[in-house]
Amino acid sequence: NPKGTASLLSRLTYWWMNDIFRIGNERPLENHDQYPLLDEDQTEALTVKLEQAWDQTRVSPGNKRTRLLKALIRMFPGYFYVFTICAGLMGALCNVLQPVFLSMLLSQLLNEYGNKNSDWSYLYALGICLSALVRCLVLQQFADRNLLTAMRWRAATVGLIFKKVLRLSQTTLSKVTSGYVLDLVSGDVQRFDKVCFLVGYLALGVPEVAAVIGFMWYLIGWRSLSGALFMLLLVFYYSIMGGACASLRLRMAKITDRRLGLMASIVTGIRAVKMYAWEWPFRDMVQGVRRKEIGVLRLRSAILATFPSLQFSSTAIASLISLVTLAGTGTELTTYNVFVVVALLSTIRVSVCENIAKGAFSVGEFISSVERIQTFLELEELPRSRSHRHSSSSTSSQLPHGQLSLSNITCYWNGDVSPPALRSLSCMAFPGELVLVTGPVGCGKSTLLSVILGEIPISSGKVLRGGKLAHVSQCPWVFSGTVRSNILFGKRYDPRLYDATLLACDLRKDINSFPDRDATVIGERGTMLSGGQRTRVALARAVYADADIYLLDDPLGTVDSKVGRHLFERCIQGILSKKTRILVTHQLQYLQNADHILLMKDGGITREGSYAEISQSSEEISFLEEHGEAPVVPRPLLRDRSLEVEVWKEGPFRGLEQADEERHTGSISYELYWRYLTAGVSPIVLTMLAMMFVFVQGTWKEQRKLPLNFYIYGGLVGVALLLSVIRASLFFSSVLNSSQRLHNEMVESVLKAPVLFFDTNPAGRIMNRFSKDIGCMDELLPDVLLDALQLILFSVGAVLLPSVLNPWLIIPVVPIVVLFVIIGKFYLKTSREIKRLEAINRSPVFAHLADTLEGLVTTRCHRMEKAFIKRFYKYQDVHNESWFLIVATVRWLALRLDLLCVIFETIVVISALLTHSGAVTALSLIYAAQLAFDTSQVSVRQCSEVENYMTSVERVIAYTDLPSEPGYGNPTLPPAGWPHEGEMVLHDVTFKYHDDGHEVLKRISVHIKDGQKVGVVGRTGAGKSSLVRAIYRMPEPQGAIVVDDVDLGSINVQRARSAISVISQDPVLFSGTLRMNLDPFEKFTDDELWEAIEHASLKALVAGLPGKLYYEVVESGCNFSAGERQLICLARALLQKSSIIIMDEATANVDYQTDRLIQAKVREEFRNCTVITIAHRLSTIMDSDQLVVLDRGEVVETGSPTELLERRGGLFNRMYRSYQDDCRGIQAKQ
Repeated sequence: NPKGTASLLSRLTYWWMNDIFRIGNERPLENHDQYPLLDEDQTEALTVKLEQAWDQTRVSPGNKRTRLLKALIRMFPGYFYVFTICAGLMGALCNVLQPVFLSMLLSQLLNEYGNKNSDWSYLYALGICLSALVRCLVLQQFADRNLLTAMRWRAATVGLIFKKVLRLSQTTLSKVTSGYVLDLVSGDVQRFDKVCFLVGYLALGVPEVAAVIGFMWYLIGWRSLSGALFMLLLVFYYSIMGGACASLRLRMAKITDRRLGLMASIVTGIRAVKMYAWEWPFRDMVQGVRRKEIGVLRLRSAILATFPSLQFSSTAIASLISLVTLAGTGTELTTYNVFVVVALLSTIRVSVCENIAKGAFSVGEFISSVERIQTFLELEELPRSRSHRHSSSSTSSQLPHGQLSLSNITCYWNGDVSPPALRSLSCMAFPGELVLVTGPVGCGKSTLLSVILGEIPISSGKVLRGGKLAHVSQCPWVFSGTVRSNILFGKRYDPRLYDATLLACDLRKDINSFPDRDATVIGERGTMLSGGQRTRVALARAVYADADIYLLDDPLGTVDSKVGRHLFERCIQGILSKKTRILVTHQLQYLQNADHILLMKDGGITREGSYAEISQSSEEISFLEEHGEAPVVPRPLLRDRSLEVEVWKEGPFRGLEQADEERHTGSISYELYWRYLTAGVSPIVLTMLAMMFVFVQGTWKEQRKLPLNFYIYGGLVGVALLLSVIRASLFFSSVLNSSQRLHNEMVESVLKAPVLFFDTNPAGRIMNRFSKDIGCMDELLPDVLLDALQLILFSVGAVLLPSVLNPWLIIPVVPIVVLFVIIGKFYLKTSREIKRLEAINRSPVFAHLADTLEGLVTTRCHRMEKAFIKRFYKYQDVHNESWFLIVATVRWLALRLDLLCVIFETIVVISALLTHSGAVTALSLIYAAQLAFDTSQVSVRQCSEVENYMTSVERVIAYTDLPSEPGYGNPTLPPAGWPHEGEMVLHDVTFKYHDDGHEVLKRISVHIKDGQKVGVVGRTGAGKSSLVRAIYRMPEPQGAIVVDDVDLGSINVQRARSAISVISQDPVLFSGTLRMNLDPFEKFTDDELWEAIEHASLKALVAGLPGKLYYEVVESGCNFSAGERQLICLARALLQKSSIIIMDEATANVDYQTDRLIQAKVREEFRNCTVITIAHRLSTIMDSDQLVVLDRGEVVETGSPTELLERRGGLFNRMYRSYQDDCRGIQAKQ
């Protein structure tokens, strides 16, 4: 970083930034062009500082609401702020000296006291120019220091939030949505930049105003202070309105959290949304929340509309009040009095209406944001000892490695107000033992594993565990890396252990079939893998971790019997045979292989012992065979679902292998501005609004003339103020309409995007557009754009005045204006690309945060917290490198424009003195020059900010133009009542997930008659789930799929999908009520819903929920177990009453008795429907009319179960014999 070695002069002039501008004007900048951060700006160091300060303030007395604010201030020692304070005070002094010298010069030129002295005139003129020069240099350093402090605060706070996420308890996580956390780091933390920039000027504004008021009193007397009093009253107005906006900000933040949480659910569950054809109900839900958000924004904008109006009118109103007061009290209104009053009140205007007003407004919102962040940081978390893993209630030295002891454990998911999830539970596991845990759905099996992991706080009892833990979740977590990186998960590559792991987890055959073997990228959330393959990859990760205790949550439920037996024999009983294994399973055939069995019901252990001991009790045998009702305990399931995270190196991380984020280069096109503005209003209204801008500005130009007639002057001021408020209100209304419409278009575009888009783009990247970019369009861009438009018109009018009064000034004006344009263009070429890089570098920060939330249990179990934190620091540092350049480039521009203003001001002052022009003319020129070019350089800066913020609009519009799946725009609909029978014909269906991918289905041809019950079987990875995706056109297959004589590919895709009901192996629930999850269209009555719930064996569960049908489902349905989520999806299908039902491993996560009950219900409820069942449990499909046997994406056998069993050597015959072998244990027991 050249700043570290730059000289004092280079730092003052930002000369060290010239190289980056040179590169930026030669070609678009890339990440490698960015300067590395200085040591004091590294996220890790900053986070440590804030964490230490936060820990100190938490235990110190004082106002609890300001703890985080105190910690932020204490991050740096007192001397850190000394330079900033000194630079600010120097700038404030220069601000005051400018009108002082101007008044002195005015008194000399007017010979006010009869002692005209040309030497003093030149001295005062020199004072004007030198104070302007010094002010230019020191205030840039002041602003630079403030903005860098904001960057450091932001980086440290985001780092602290991320570390907090890693320590949150599961109980807390059930109440915290990803949208809430995302809004903290995308919205609340971003306010640090604005407040640090403005609060410094707020602090300087107070002494500036006091000094100017005192000087006005000294020069003209107390009667002139009435206008200043009006200015001070504005401070109170701005403070009150700032507080109101802060309250609105808190109100809006909750709505934004809801919107982002809903969008996160949609993005992660997009396949379910598309399969159920629920795109438009979810679109309407998001847009409904968005309308509420915009409603609050409109109230905020109504307040903000008065700010720019008062900003530009306050000098005129205050001058009118002061001059009327002076005239009314008998004071003579001399030229000197009028000019001094106007000049000094203009200085107060800048301090009051810009520095104090905007500062007070931003402080209010900043405090609201800090309180929200502090509330999050004070949420319940795991004990500190727990965060260092596996020593929670004990030390590992108390037990030998592999031993586990739970003594009298009682725990609750939602505190003591809910029924206990586990009741007085005690059990032991010794090194090398295999402990099988079984019981009905919802009895507490997964909760038991959560307690062992330390993920749930226990109310009473003690957990002792010795050694390392490894965990395989019921819904395995994989990320969008290579197969190898998913297995290694940060550990060094050991070829022998790696090969042994692949063999034990039956992955060799699958990997050899992949195009790049174990270097194949499996897509976000593992979408390129089947459910069984995801389970085996997650199991391989646990095996490779070489832990002492293995917690396996039903990994055998998602694989076929042959693979299941292989995993049990070669993995669980093979490579892990010397480890302690706690296996949760519904696969009862493995009970006799267990060293110890735990039978659970109602959160407790009803019986435990060896298989021989258990089998002696007929009561316990009947327990296994009967369906037991679980206690109703709403609870969050472990947050450990498939989501994309970074690819790991051997040790640290590797770069993410995914689609590069689209990046535009070059200038922002006028077409983009036009599309943004006309999205909110019609072109005719936009033209009228533009004319109003010019007209109102002309009115202000008229009232800026000397107030010769108070009535005319007052009338002009009143009319201009009213029109300004109307203009600002119409403008804010228009841009908010644009923001709302573009957001809604983006939602619809994302919902219609092909599934490949979601597979190749991390959820965090997509959510970045809905959070930071939409937030920029809502709050930052409108303010800056309005300010820029007003300043441009104001500057044009102010530049014309001195040029008309003194045509000789046109000579220096022309080259200076040309330099303004050249410097502005030179700056924009670089700053625009830096802003685009900043937006792109922001996405990995959000993605990594979202991924960490999703894979939190696996991350903590594998002790990868430090690796995740280091990766987060790296992402944040890359983003901060972009932000550092944004700060430095703006200061580079501002300094050069300020210097041009100083040069022009000097020329004007000298010309006025040398030409001996009249006093009024000379002072008018000086005042106009200050007004025009001080405003002009701000307007150029604001224009550049507008262009930078327009990159967010550019990114949003890019998502509104995403290619959609074919079929959405197809108006062709099938005949009324279709499908009426349920016949399905697949002819030469070939399917692959993307154009360059390999064929996962090859020329499939199957005829399914109406009403037939068809079973689809095959080994894990044979293409069974791919067949479901082909039927649902995700993506579009080759060949024809015809239902009741209608080709699905020829009709509207939503109509085609809604004709078929599916119960997926990956059950998805969304944020909202249980009723909404069952019936988003509200087509069914409560009685019909209860009937479906009863048939899905959920009546006891739902009846016990608080709110029953209106029970709030948290994000991704985490307050239901995996089995309960599948039963809810079954109830969905029962409601649809479709002619064709697809059951894709619909009962993989339920016990055998519940499975049999569900199958009986399906046969009864769907007896006249066509049912396609995909299952690994062959008992589920043995009563089918027809079987379709798949192998490596091809149909190898079709026929009835009896026919296929008679084919000796056939694949199904071999699978069934393998299944019979697995069932012998159960048959012998029975």
